[in-house]
Amino acid sequence: MTEAKKPIKTLIELGMEIQNTIIWRIGERAVWNNIEVHNHGQDFLKLGKEVIKKNPDDYKETLTDAAFMEYILEDCQLVLTNSINASRIIRVISPTKEFGKVLYKQKKDEYFE
Repeated sequence: MTEAKKPIKTLIELGMEIQNTIIWRIGERAVWNNIEVHNHGQDFLKLGKEVIKKNPDDYKETLTDAAFMEYILEDCQLVLTNSINASRIIRVISPTKEFGKVLYKQKKDEYFE
């Protein structure tokens, strides 16, 4: 078991962390197909903000792309210190090969064919 790298204590902090993760992934996606531009030291958060500034609809479209959102949040684990009543849980998405990276890659491959 690993310790949380960044404990989040409020819903506002959680929202900001998720928003930054989404923007970071948008920046990463912007250079996926451009090997010359892509390097490991690149600031994807800054690049994501630039992409969204040029086209604000990119952020909204990302939020409605279930496969990409699964990919974006696949490395996140939320550990709660308080229990949640079962009646408040709307849906639990278990990881399968139909979700996440595989589904997004299939969708991306179809787009470029």
